[in-house]
Amino acid sequence: MIGIIGKSGAGKSTLLRMLNRLTSETEGRIILEGRNITALRGAKRRSWYSECTVIFQQFNLVRRMDVVSNGLHGTLNKRMTFATMFNFCTLEDIHTAIEILDRLGISEQAPKRAEALSGGLQQRVAIARALMQAARIILALAAATALSTDAFAQDIEEFRIGILGGENAQNRLNTRSCLGDLTI
Repeated sequence: MIGIIGKSGAGKSTLLRMLNRLTSETEGRIILEGRNITALRGAKRRSWYSECTVIFQQFNLVRRMDVVSNGLHGTLNKRMTFATMFNFCTLEDIHTAIEILDRLGISEQAPKRAEALSGGLQQRVAIARALMQAARIILALAAATALSTDAFAQDIEEFRIGILGGENAQNRLNTRSCLGDLTI
């Protein structure tokens, strides 16, 4: 887990959007594991979207849809168009979604509409959707500036435990923080 911390307007969100290829760079390249992701086009770029997902600050949930269905949207990149149009999911995907919701401590919210949840619960649904995508890289855009350092650290710890499952998740994940200003 790598944290990017900087002043408001420094370009943290822009960097993450460029990594996910939602925003194009104006110059330079982004090389990740030897692959120039700024050069990806067509099918290779679409494939990158399934490898790298974003949890947005606004969560981008379908407010009138239930929590499980919102989580299952993480599987859209794996489903056929017909199945997507009629919201058909495999029983295995539904069980996986409920397991993830349980790991995040919100399985009891599964049948509720997303609009009925608090902001914190909506954030966990967005995390569940990202985990359902099974991406290698999860980019989380968080409004941490309003949080105290202690509150931010607690949120990161809960996020780490929720993703990896179990209290000893800290021992299984190398955590680094990049502090200071970020220039794009």
